[in-house]
Amino acid sequence: MLARLVLNLRRSHDFTTDYSGLGCPEEVLRTVTHAMQHAGMVPAGTSPFRALRSCDWNRLSQKCLLHAAAMQAAHNEQRPCVFKDIQDRLPVRAKDHLGSALVMSSGADAKQLFRNQAGWLPENADWVFPPEAMSACLTHGR
Repeated sequence: MLARLVLNLRRSHDFTTDYSGLGCPEEVLRTVTHAMQHAGMVPAGTSPFRALRSCDWNRLSQKCLLHAAAMQAAHNEQRPCVFKDIQDRLPVRAKDHLGSALVMSSGADAKQLFRNQAGWLPENADWVFPPEAMSACLTHGR
C-alpha cells in the first residue's frame, strides 16, 4: 500500500481551485513536496504538483495566490492564472440565479446560503462553466 502511495505521489499532478481563499491547497502541496524532497522521493527543486489556476474575490486572498504563483514560477514552472471572481466566468442565467439567492444575510443564514450555492454550482457545472468562458487574469494581466 505504501509503495502505491509513493508511486502515485511521484507522478505529475495538475490542479485548479475556485473559492481558493488564502491558497491552502497550494501550501499543503508545497509542504508535501518539501517532505518528499527530504525523503529523497523527488529531486530538490522539483515538485510533482502544479497549480494551473486559482480564483478568489478577496484582495488579501488574491495577494497570497499571486505570491504562490510567483513561487511556482521561480522553480521554472508555468505561472498559474489567478482570477478575481468565479462569477466573472458565469453565463448571465447563472449570475441571475446566484444573485437572486444572495440576499444579504448574516450568521447561520449566510452559512446555509453559501452551502446551497457551493452545492448548486457543481450540480450545474456542465452549463454554468462552459469551456469558452473567459475572465481577466491577475497573473498575466490579460
